[in-house]
Formats: sequence, structure tokens, C-alpha cells
Amino acid sequence: MYPRSSLSVLLASCVTLLACGDDAAAVSDAGTDAGSDAALVAAPPEIPWLADGVPPIMLAPCPEGWREVTGGAVLECDPYPEAGPDTCAAGAAHFPGEAACRPIGDACPTGDYATTLPTDGTVLYVNPAASAGGDGSLAAPYASLAEVAWISLSAGTTVALAKGTYEGTLPLRAGVRVVGACARDTVITGVDGPVQTVVTVASAGERAEVHNLTIAAPRQFAAVAQGGREIALTGVLIDGAQLIAVSAIDAGAVVSLEDSVIRDTRPGQPDGTLGRALDVERGGRVEASRVVLERNREIAAYADGEGSALVLSDVAIRDTRAQSSDGGLGRAINVQFGARLEASRLLVTGNREVGIYVAEPDTMAELVDVIVRDTESQESDGAGGRGVSVSRGATVAGARVLVAQNREVGIYVQGAGTTVSLADAVVRDTAPQVLRDEAGRGLNVQEGGRFEGIRVLFASSHEVGVYARDSATTVSLTDVVVRDTKSTPGSGVGGRGIETQTGARLEGARLLVTRNRDVGILVAGADVQAVLTDVVVRDTGARSSAVVAGGTGVQVQIRARLEGQRIEIDGAEKAGLAVAAGSFADVSDVSINRIEPPPCATPGCEEGLFGYGASCVGSEFRMRRFEIRGARLCGVFVAPGEVFPDPASLDLESGLVAGSTIGACVQVDGYDLGRLSNDVDYQDNGTNLDATMLPVPGVIDTLP
Repeated sequence: MYPRSSLSVLLASCVTLLACGDDAAAVSDAGTDAGSDAALVAAPPEIPWLADGVPPIMLAPCPEGWREVTGGAVLECDPYPEAGPDTCAAGAAHFPGEAACRPIGDACPTGDYATTLPTDGTVLYVNPAASAGGDGSLAAPYASLAEVAWISLSAGTTVALAKGTYEGTLPLRAGVRVVGACARDTVITGVDGPVQTVVTVASAGERAEVHNLTIAAPRQFAAVAQGGREIALTGVLIDGAQLIAVSAIDAGAVVSLEDSVIRDTRPGQPDGTLGRALDVERGGRVEASRVVLERNREIAAYADGEGSALVLSDVAIRDTRAQSSDGGLGRAINVQFGARLEASRLLVTGNREVGIYVAEPDTMAELVDVIVRDTESQESDGAGGRGVSVSRGATVAGARVLVAQNREVGIYVQGAGTTVSLADAVVRDTAPQVLRDEAGRGLNVQEGGRFEGIRVLFASSHEVGVYARDSATTVSLTDVVVRDTKSTPGSGVGGRGIETQTGARLEGARLLVTRNRDVGILVAGADVQAVLTDVVVRDTGARSSAVVAGGTGVQVQIRARLEGQRIEIDGAEKAGLAVAAGSFADVSDVSINRIEPPPCATPGCEEGLFGYGASCVGSEFRMRRFEIRGARLCGVFVAPGEVFPDPASLDLESGLVAGSTIGACVQVDGYDLGRLSNDVDYQDNGTNLDATMLPVPGVIDTLP
């Protein structure tokens, strides 16, 4: 590096330097021959939405009952009023998409029994206020659940439960219905002893049904369907079940929930494990509509195994707590080993470690109108806090998805065969982990994963907005914005827009990468490829705290490759387009403007470091139809490699270099200047050519 004092003198003197002999004259004459048309040869990026700053991301129109949220770059939707869900009275809940609290299931009647009992078929009545020995009629109801001959009930029978509290269980046969008066006033507590479940289905056939009651603090599971049996829970509050509230196990087992709430599921004793609201295994199926899962433990909704399915609509999953045994997990949704998730109009908020976790081959998730936000790190170690994590061969497809205010990574994609496809999505405000000053990435793709995004905004991440690494990893972005990435708060590391490294591939079309720090787009490492078409990189600033300021629009380094057309780099502090360390770049229709290092404002910084429009250091760099305007020090810069001993090969064709202190800075002995002057016009530079030794841009440290 040049010392600051020498570089300052050089900047002051370069304006008055004469061209360096015949070589300088060759550059000057070539520019004159190019004529005025050379300034017009670079075609601008074709991005129809560029003036708006964001593509037409369609999170709205919002689902029925959701409100529009304005004030950001994109119109968002929220299923609750601005103040959030209300605190509700006993037996009531504030369901997503609704204006306020309402009863869970039917409103409480004035009499003892529900007003919705059937008028045909067999109805048996149970009332804990009745005398023992009744016959189940309205006039002489049973006094307890134990008096009902459950095993002999036929399909079509309704058991009506009056207001009151019942100790016992509901061992239902197929087609039997249990109807409470209302969730507030009809309460079942389960039993002590070896019974594992409050509600079971004893035979296959027509589904059994439970309506309008609460299962409160049982010492067992609340409801289980197993082996081809079906149960429907409507207007049911499950409060404080143990281990697992609701489970569907084995092929053909189905549990459906509607207008129901599952909360505060307790861990097992004494080991402190589990605490799940929903559990689907070995081909079972759970369907939930207008349901709230809150303050459960370990994992709120779990699906495991080939053929297992979790189908959620108009559901809120919030405030899942850590597993009691070790302080780990706290996930909202976990789908794995061939299970399937279908989610629409879903809110996942305030959970821990991961909001939605999808893993293993043949596991699939479909997300439509989904919000994942405010995921916190684990209690145990302060790690994690990811919004969506997809790994080890799973597949996720989403539309109208908001991933906001999570920690560590907004969307994490890992492993060969893993694929995430999103259309119309926003990933914003990802923060670092709680106890570590690390990450805060919008998107992280690695180890052969693939991400495809169409009409996506990545905004206000930390460290890096979009990160991809490893062989066979691919990130494809179309109509995408990456903006306002911040450095990590403590270390000041990063703030990058996009980083692709270690064999990954980046495909970008119609991209806006703006107001990031350190580097707008970094392509680094052997076998790394970037193909960019219609890309704008604007206002790349320095890292928030660093001795070396940073601020490069696009950098290609360490044997990476870039192919691009219609690229605009407008506003950077260090360099516009830099190719270094044995890399290759072939670009056309390139515009580079305003490469202006700021004055030195902090002790130890390097005054006026760089200010190069396009630089080639020990690499092969071809650029056609280009304009470089207002690069403070060098319009173009060419020098041999320092990290790799590769020769420098810079070829320019049909372009303009204007408004720099030096038009072409050449630090290669005997370089053929005709390679820099093929229909290239050098205008209004302090001098068109100089061979004075200037600082050589090095490689940028990649992120871990």
C-alpha cells in the first residue's frame, strides 16, 4: 500500500501530469478518433420498475379480514389489528383475520345445554349436577362420563354435556358426537392413572366429533386418532395437556380442528421433554382451520414420516417456548422425513430457534399468504432464530410470504437437492443472534441448495443480504431488490448486498442492489460463477467501522467468473467494478458513475483510498460498450496480481472514460495500450494515461 502522505501528494499532482510518452499519445489519439458517439454506446439496464425502487411485489390484496400495512417499500398484510391480538376473556379467543375476541365455538347458552343439538337421532344427556343413576334422558341425565356406555354407542349418537366440570375421558366410537354447552362452561379434566388420552376413537368408519368444550390440564394427551380413525374437534380449547395435545398416527388417521385453541401444553415429567400442540406421524393427517396455538413447548406443530400431512389455514402459532429439559428448540413448525406441510393464511410469530423447519428428502411445504416474524434465538445458547430453515433435500414453494424481524438468517437453504422457490416475498430486518455478534443474513444458501426468487425484497439485513456458497449451490434472482444491509453492530463486519463464494452460482436478472455497505455484489472463489443481466448497483458505502473503508460496487476475485450485460454501478467509495486474483469477467453495456472516496474522518483510515472505476488486477477482464464517469482517481486501472501471479489482461472496446484524475492507470510494463483504446474516448480527465505506482486493490475477505 502507498502511505497516506504519498497518495495525497499523488492525487494533487496527477492533474498536472503530462501524458507518458508515445503510449499516452496512443490512448489520447484513439479517444479522439472514437468521436462523440462513444458516450452513447452503453445500453441502460432494462428494469421496468426501477423508478419505483421495488418490483411489483404482490403481498396484497390481503386475505379477507387481514389489514393492509403501509409505510414500507411494499404494501404488507397482517391478520390482526395494529395493537395485535386482544387479551380475551375465558372461553374466547382472537383468531387471525378477525377484528376482536369471540367465543371459541358457539356462544354460551342461557340454559344447561347447547342450543345446536340435533333434533333427530339419539341424544344422551350428561349433567354433573344430576343425581347418579339416570338413564341419559333430558329428564334424568347421567351424572358423570363414567355412566355413559361408550363402547355400545352407535354411529349417529350425540352425547350432550351440560355446563360443569367433568373428570373422565371420551372413548368414542366412529360416528359418535359429543357436544358441550360451550368452551367456557363445559370442562373435562381427564383422569389420574395409566390412561394415555382424554379423547380417542375406538373404531374406524365415520369420523367422531367433539364440539364446544374445554379439555383442561389433563395428565395425558388431549386427543389422538390412530390407525385409519378420524376425529373432528370444533370449538374446543385444549389448555395444559401433557406431552402432546393432539396427535394423528398411522395412515388414514385424521384429526381436524376448527375454531379451536391449543395452549400451554406441558412437558413430560420428570424428563421435561416435549410439550407439543400438534403431532403427526407415520402417515397421519391433521387439518386445522381458524386455530390458535400458543405458549406450547419444544415444537408447536410437528409432522414426521412419509405420507404425514399438516394442513393449516387461518392459523396463528405464537410464543412457542423452549423445551424444559435443556432450553433448546421452541420451533413453531417442524416437518421432516417425507411429511408435507400445506399452509395458507398462516401467522408464525414470537417463537424460538426456527419459525418453520423443513428437512429431509421428499419433505415438502407449500406456503401461501404466510408471515414468519420475530423468531428469537434459543434460550439455551443464544443461537439461531431463523425464520424459515430448509435442509437436507426438502422442497419449499411459497407465494406472498413475509419473513421479518427474525435472527441469524431469514431464510436458510442447505444441502444437495434442497430447493426453495418464492414469488412475491419480503425478507426484512433480520438481526444477529442474541448472544453472538454474528450473521443477521436475509438469505443463506449452501452445500448444494437451490433458491429461486421472483419479485423479492431483501431489506435491512445484517452482514449480508444474500449469501451463497459451495459447489452446486445456485441462487436465481429475478426482479429482486437487496438493499440497506447493515454491518454487524459490534464488529462492524460486512453490510454486503450479495456474496457468492466457494463454487456457488448466481443468476440475476433485473436486480437492484442499493445502499449496502462494503461490497454491493461479491463473487469470490474458484468455480464460482455469476451471470448478471439488467443489474443496478447503487450507493455502496463503507463498512460502519473499519480502518479500510471498503465500498466496492461489484468485485470478482480468486478465480471467479462474471458474465454480464446492461450493468449500472452508480455511487461507490472504493471501486466500481473490480476483477482480481486470477478471475475472469466479460461484460457489455456497462455504466460506472461516481466512484468517490470520502474524506478521511477517523484515525488510522487511508485518505482517498482508491476511487477506481474499473480495475483489473492479475485477471482477464473484457468490457464492451461502456461509460465510466466521475471515478475520482482512475477511470480504468490495470496491474499484475499480488495474491496470484497471473498476468493482467484488460481489453476495452467502444466506450467512454471521463472525469477522472487519470483516465487509464497502467502498472504493467510494456502493456499494449491498443487494448485500452479500441474505439474508446478519453475525455475531461486530468491526464489520460499514467504509469505512476498506485495502490493495488487486493481481495476482500469472504464471510464465514
